[in-house]
Amino acid sequence: MDCRKSSRGRSAPTGALGQPWPTGGTAYLRARRGVLAISPLIASTGVGRVNCRPRRRRTLRPPLAVRGRPTGSVRELLARFSRERRHCERGCEGARKPPPGPTPAGSSFLPTTWPRSCAKVCATFRPLMPSLTRRHFLHRSGTVLAGAASLSALHHARAAGANERVRIALIGCGGRGKLVARNLVEAGAELTCLCDLNPERLDGAAKELAEVLPRAPKLQADVRRVWDDREIDAVVIATPDHWHAPLAIQACQAGKDVYVEKPHAHNIWESRQLVTAARKYRRIVQAGTQNRSAPYNFLARDYVQAGKIGRTALVKVYNLEPGSAFRLGDAGKQPAGFDWDRWLGPAPTRPWHQRLFRGGWHYFWDFSGGDMIDDGIHQMDLALMILGDKQRPKTISASGGKLAYPDSDGEVPDVQVVTYEFDDFVLTFELTNYPRYMQKDSAEIRRNDLLPYWTMNSTRIEFYGSDLMMTVGRHGGGWIAAQIGGRIVEKQYGRPGDEPHTKNFVACVKSRQKPNADIELAHISCSIVHLGNIAYRLRDTKLRFDWDQEQFIDHPAANRLLRRDYRPPYVVPEQV
Repeated sequence: MDCRKSSRGRSAPTGALGQPWPTGGTAYLRARRGVLAISPLIASTGVGRVNCRPRRRRTLRPPLAVRGRPTGSVRELLARFSRERRHCERGCEGARKPPPGPTPAGSSFLPTTWPRSCAKVCATFRPLMPSLTRRHFLHRSGTVLAGAASLSALHHARAAGANERVRIALIGCGGRGKLVARNLVEAGAELTCLCDLNPERLDGAAKELAEVLPRAPKLQADVRRVWDDREIDAVVIATPDHWHAPLAIQACQAGKDVYVEKPHAHNIWESRQLVTAARKYRRIVQAGTQNRSAPYNFLARDYVQAGKIGRTALVKVYNLEPGSAFRLGDAGKQPAGFDWDRWLGPAPTRPWHQRLFRGGWHYFWDFSGGDMIDDGIHQMDLALMILGDKQRPKTISASGGKLAYPDSDGEVPDVQVVTYEFDDFVLTFELTNYPRYMQKDSAEIRRNDLLPYWTMNSTRIEFYGSDLMMTVGRHGGGWIAAQIGGRIVEKQYGRPGDEPHTKNFVACVKSRQKPNADIELAHISCSIVHLGNIAYRLRDTKLRFDWDQEQFIDHPAANRLLRRDYRPPYVVPEQV
């Protein structure tokens, strides 16, 4: 490399962290009066020399581009900054060396004794202001390149690099949340924070997870502290259902990626708001429908899409759970210091009740949608995946009620049958909450090469093809394709999708690729089960739904159920 002498006879400064000069487009940084600008310098260096010359002071210019090509993301800009700064530290004679001693973790040496005016603008970057640090570079370049991107999102571009650990916060420390957190740690993430309104549950989760964590996580009761923590890259949301979408939207606004448990939304409108937030803030949002990451389900999808069962005109989805009458019982005493108002969140105010707090919320419309939303969404989502994720139902009708336990204290049905009419097939969803002989796939089946007893399998899916019938079990239940007499033509054993699902999330946080259960796909399956509940709650007509407008056609009462009345201040905004 050839760099000419400056008017003062000094060489452009370099450091001690040099790397071979990368060929390709280059540019320089210019900082004057507290403004950072990046301008084109040389389009291609090839393998030859780079001749640098002094440039006169200029005003702010457009963001970095090389021969008209934008640099892309802030992460790409940061990578170029690091590569070319290292070259500058090595490539010129007379370099000033970094101070002795180790470089602080997460930072890089930038000399502070460079002259403000240097004719040797080698290594792409013009000498920077003495106060310019790597953090300042991120902040200012983000302002130029990303406009309204949040500081958390800019920080994330560094923190979730391909070779760095993804730092996770768990919001909602119940059983499901702790399981997802463990799987994420096994997938290579770092669990740095636990958040829960219940101090007993928070402390218990910290003790239980200590065995898989190298250091104790932060404990927070206020989720707003999680949003403000720039040492957190992504969050797991495993709260009661009515808080899923509001928290996920806030996480996107704070620059955090999101793994949100199913159902990811309490209603269709806030589900769409979450999709909008994820795209607006460029966040990775993975729904907790883990069947989309199980390899045996990929094979089932390929088998059906290849036409091997023939034309499918009827699909049956089952959620035939055993159960009993729900009883509220004694209200109990509210724990000292517990913020019941915040737990209720967007739901209407009601008195404290320990049964609501401890899982009873599942039986009330203000908080959930019963088994169809909380459990059946797994089978519905898997059925749509196997069918190719291409079609949407045109009409929805439903029947059912509290038939097995009419005196139940809950609001949701224990029998529910929903019929969805698509363009070229019909899908039915059948739900019960009483037959004690029905069983989900056991752990023995899920962890070994076994298949369930299909007739009594409570969560199966049946695809009636013109040539073969396929029966699929969720969560590792495997599948078979059979013909006349029950002769099995093809079968596939399964394994649960939990671990590959969390691995997929961590990988996508690093790569910025869409995850297997991307929020836009999840929005469709979540909306379909919500449509089934709306049809059940009205039970007076066959509903027609316009998917472009996401509105019912000529049915104001049904449209009122597409969203809820949010209790201030826990409101999902119109503009996220």
